[in-house]
This record gives sequence, C-alpha cells and structure tokens, in this order.
Amino acid sequence: MTSPSLERSELLLEWSTPLYLLVFSDVDRLNSELKRTILRKEKEFVNHPLPQKRTPQYWNRFSSFHHRQDLFTWAGPAVEELKGMVTAAAGRFAQEYFHQEALVIEKLAAWANVSRSGDWHGPHSHFTGSQFLSGVYWVCNEGSSEAGGNLDGNLVFLDPRGSSCPGKHEVVFRPQPGSMVLQPSWLAHLVSPKRSPGLRISVAFDIFQRENTWWRQEARSLPDTGCR
Repeated sequence: MTSPSLERSELLLEWSTPLYLLVFSDVDRLNSELKRTILRKEKEFVNHPLPQKRTPQYWNRFSSFHHRQDLFTWAGPAVEELKGMVTAAAGRFAQEYFHQEALVIEKLAAWANVSRSGDWHGPHSHFTGSQFLSGVYWVCNEGSSEAGGNLDGNLVFLDPRGSSCPGKHEVVFRPQPGSMVLQPSWLAHLVSPKRSPGLRISVAFDIFQRENTWWRQEARSLPDTGCR
C-alpha cells in the first residue's frame, strides 16, 4: 500500500503575506478513500436541517460541512493520514516562515466541501482571533482543465491591501488533487463558481495555537534618519 509523499513545497510571499503550497504524490488511494468517505457522510448530512444564515456565503444546498468542523474525528485510516499530512505541513510552515523549532497545536478543525456545477463560495476569512493557519487539501476536481481558460472552482486569494491600491491583484490556485495550500487565517479568499460538470471535493481546515504567533509579531523599526 503506497502512502502519499511530499513531492515539493514552496513558500510564496504575495503582498508580503505567506502562502504555502505543498504538492503530494502517490495520492490516488488516499483521495479515493477520502472521496468515498465524504460522499457517504454527505448522504447522512442532507437528512439534517442546515443552520440558517442571514447572508449565505455559498450557493449550494448541502455541499459544505462547515458548521460541523469535525472531519478529523471521523473514523478511518484515510482521515488519520490526511490529519498527519496537515499537522506536518503546518510544522514545516512554522519552521520556514517563523523559524519555530516546534509547533504546538491546541486544536484542529476540518470540514469537507462538495461542489457541483454552479456552486461557489463568496469572499470570507476564517479568523476570529485564535486561528493560526487555515488551509485546503484537494481530493478531486472532475471536469476542470487549464484549457477552459475561465475560473472554474478556483481558490482566489484577495489582495489584503484594499481596493484603493493601484497595484491590486489576486492570487489564483486551480484545484489540483493531491495539493495543499496553507494561508494565514485572516486572509480573505473565495471559491469561484464551478463551471464544469463533475465533483469538486476539498477538505478545509483551521489550526489553532494556544499562543497565536500572529499576535506576537513585532513592529518593524525603520532606520533613524534624524528627521522628525
């Protein structure tokens, strides 16, 4: 039985904000098991009423398990395997970006998103004050291809400098099964409408620290020029 292995990782700095991309190989077995588990859970999920939201963030009937956030408690080796990949990825990020020798995780929250043609997820962030990192792992993205040209269920990070910045731009990731992206939980993002047929399945997650590293960042001092 082949286990996923990390093929490459890349720390990207956009707008001086870190995004961490990881690409895993030998993921067919893992993704097949995750897909089967998530779709089975989805059938159970649709039989329960959804929480009412004053302004829906996503236009789909039942493809987000966001309010449950319990995926990493589901039974099964595939879920445990993915949990280990997420934990290891967070540790690598903390070491590469913050130079932390060890990352102490207080809590992990995770949920599945199952999107079909027409589904999308509007602009949002995951930060409420205690999340350290958020991220996504793509299980499958059926029917989508680079040849399509248009955004098709893509993950879009929004420029945190605001709409008035003359150099404003977004960063776009096309979902690739076996890839994972980590971002600061406070960074706003969206998922563009899925235009192609088939399923787009992802696992989103939040990582909590007891002492959130973002709150410990010191202000950068500029050189003293003598001007006041």
